[in-house]
Amino acid sequence: MAMTPSEMIEVLQHFVDGGMIEFRSTIVDDDDYLIWQDAVVPTWNFDDFDYRIKPKPLEGWTNVDDYGHSSGFLHMSHEGAIVSQCKTYHRTVHMREVVDEDS
Repeated sequence: MAMTPSEMIEVLQHFVDGGMIEFRSTIVDDDDYLIWQDAVVPTWNFDDFDYRIKPKPLEGWTNVDDYGHSSGFLHMSHEGAIVSQCKTYHRTVHMREVVDEDS
């Protein structure tokens, strides 16, 4: 789907401000070109490519038991996870999402 002018401006401004951009082909049916790739030096061809701000991986802390089972809650701060610890979930683990290139 074609990007709107507002989306184009948002991506361009993010790049100008030093942010990371990704791109993928809109005209090639080959699966290798449908994967989002880092755009280190973008060509800004909005007819043949989609661009997006590179998503940041989700990151947080969770409490786990002795078997590695999570409490199911992801806390945005280490302190928040520690406050919610209980007898069952007494170990705090820092977690960071591994972003799938296809997403």
